[in-house]
Amino acid sequence: MLCTLVPGIGRAGAWLQPEGGAFVKTSWLYLDTDRRHDCRGDEEPAASFDGSFREHQAFVYGEFGLHRRVTALVSMAVKDARITDAVVPEFGTRSTGDLRLGARWGLATGSIPVSLETVVSVPTYPESDLSDPVGEREQFLPAGTGRIEIETRLQAGASLYPLPVYANLALGRRDRGGVFGDQWTVAAEVGATFDRVFVKSDLSAVLADGDLCAGEAAVGAVTVHEQSLRWSPEASWRLAGDVWVGAGASFLVSGRNTLDGTQWSLSVAWQRRPGGGG
Repeated sequence: MLCTLVPGIGRAGAWLQPEGGAFVKTSWLYLDTDRRHDCRGDEEPAASFDGSFREHQAFVYGEFGLHRRVTALVSMAVKDARITDAVVPEFGTRSTGDLRLGARWGLATGSIPVSLETVVSVPTYPESDLSDPVGEREQFLPAGTGRIEIETRLQAGASLYPLPVYANLALGRRDRGGVFGDQWTVAAEVGATFDRVFVKSDLSAVLADGDLCAGEAAVGAVTVHEQSLRWSPEASWRLAGDVWVGAGASFLVSGRNTLDGTQWSLSVAWQRRPGGGG
């Protein structure tokens, strides 16, 4: 078994990386949809001309154990977002996303760890005003809000040792700034490792801190106010040593001011464990 007292591969939730340890995961994500949900939750076309929205992302996420109580976090994405229809050729934006830097501090250890995590998102692309005419925007489909965002999450985990099963709960707040509404985030995750197979299931909610219908402006995947509930199962297989390959999906259960559709993912992960692992 890969794990006993801590989760297997993937984001470690409330658990920390051991000092000198590291975890790196690269993912390819794909979303193709012609529907979105308005501020009341009703379905409507994803674009005013009945087009479809398609996005590819290459995503890298890393955790590095600096101290037994501190894990450094870093992530970055490269996105290609397009809108297509039967008349106008596809057009969109290819860009890097936010550079996300942060840390997770261990508040309690043992079979029920508790941690506090803070991540700062720094845009690496020009800021675009969603109210500007299309031809005047720096990016037709913005890669993000274009503003520095700060997200803080309090997490608590539980190990069911000697069973290779864990659970994790997280409550967070994302301060977006400017016209973009701040958000609360809630997530629950369970996972298990069986020899060479790791599986997990995540239910996550984004709750808007503001009037959804007062901030309905949206361009592609960027919205002023958003509310959503998603279910994301994932399975990984140990290829060799501490190298894993995985596949997953993220299904929209309900949403307001958000794109509909399923996001699919493929991933390769590697973990370095002190003392010769990795």
